[in-house]
Amino acid sequence: MISALKGIIKSVDNTMIEVQVEQTGITFALAVPASVGPSVGKAIELVTYMHWSQDNGPSLFGFETRAQREMFSIVLSCNGVGPKMALSLLNELSPEQLVHAVTSHDFKALSKVSGIGPKKAEQIVIQLHSKVKKLTNLPGQEFGGATHLITVSDALSSLNYSKPEIVQAMAHLREQKDHDASKFDVLMRQALAFLAKKV
Repeated sequence: MISALKGIIKSVDNTMIEVQVEQTGITFALAVPASVGPSVGKAIELVTYMHWSQDNGPSLFGFETRAQREMFSIVLSCNGVGPKMALSLLNELSPEQLVHAVTSHDFKALSKVSGIGPKKAEQIVIQLHSKVKKLTNLPGQEFGGATHLITVSDALSSLNYSKPEIVQAMAHLREQKDHDASKFDVLMRQALAFLAKKV
């Protein structure tokens, strides 16, 4: 089982990328969320998830953080949700936003995602509520400070940043090991500094 890989991006086609693993010459095709921000020639390190379909066989998915992979796996456990829909959710919502939407029964936030209507949003909330609630109690950086990350996300949205930009900023904040996740102003400054560099 492939749990992670590191290499150079050789091609990009929407959410599909090809990564050549360093010093092996082996190239893997993966589907990735928008937060990865793939570009040809970029060095990348991803945690991965292998999904098996009876019709299509194995498919590999890559994520920047274990939190994203964990959410992807949890969403897939919902009846009627396949990998394409699960990836669409992570394209639009960070793991923290998704946890918040499910635990607060925010059907509207989920139904804004392409391919998810009101009934499907309600189904996702009902089936995943107890599962994602456990994540809010996990120690560590990846889900620590989730409340402030959601507040930062909302603030960036009010400043008219796009959803892909916000998802990328949230992924960047989760990677930081030296910030105080309990302080909103610190997180907000780091998010704005990251987005300024992307311009």
